[in-house]
Amino acid sequence: MMESIFNFRDLGNVPTSCGKVKEKIFIRGGALNNISDSDLHDLKETYHLDTIIDFRDTNELETKPDVEIANTKYIHLNVIGQNEVTANPVKMAKDAQRQQDGKYMEVLYENFVHYKSSSDCYRQFIDIIKEHDKGSIYFHCSAGKDRTGFAAYILLRILGATDEEAMAEYMRSNDVSEEQLQVLIKDLTEAFKGLDPDTLRGFLGVKTEYLQSSIDAIKELYGDFDTYRKEALNVSDEDVKFLQAKYCE
Repeated sequence: MMESIFNFRDLGNVPTSCGKVKEKIFIRGGALNNISDSDLHDLKETYHLDTIIDFRDTNELETKPDVEIANTKYIHLNVIGQNEVTANPVKMAKDAQRQQDGKYMEVLYENFVHYKSSSDCYRQFIDIIKEHDKGSIYFHCSAGKDRTGFAAYILLRILGATDEEAMAEYMRSNDVSEEQLQVLIKDLTEAFKGLDPDTLRGFLGVKTEYLQSSIDAIKELYGDFDTYRKEALNVSDEDVKFLQAKYCE
């Protein structure tokens, strides 16, 4: 566990149809704006960090930019872009205070599939993975649970995990320690005055209904996941075999 990286974890050992995902290749979590020396050392020496993929919007990048890590590629993929529903946790909390239907998160997750700009970012995410050849890839957003969670879902499904296994990995975002949660809430409420801590807390966890909204949107628009990964993500059957052979054991 990383002390200064919120919601950090390795996707290694998730079961798939061809064994399990290899360790220390795909790592996920929150922003790298306040990383400690010890965590930075672990990223370099234990995980051999090669690439960082940042799914945040431009406002998040300007407010809390990732630290620059030498000899590491940094790639920005703005998953939300100009979409009406944001995944920025601060904006989410503020918008939710004004909403009455309680479906904010479900709409957000539907948009991951409905918006072409979002699908294009996730396609680029998979393209990077296709070309990756050494070390680990760290992919993240602010809290490492929504934009990052859907990215992990599509990656695991491509690698042969079932919906159930991918959902179980997604739900691990609720296992973050209370200490880490308090630190993030304090950090955000101090940076953005007037933000209600209790409302914000509600957007720092996950529910099965959230990811299920993405899964349902895939079924609605494409019929099944295989059609979605072919048409929206440009991942062929041959690509699947290649990626499974490369990243599973």
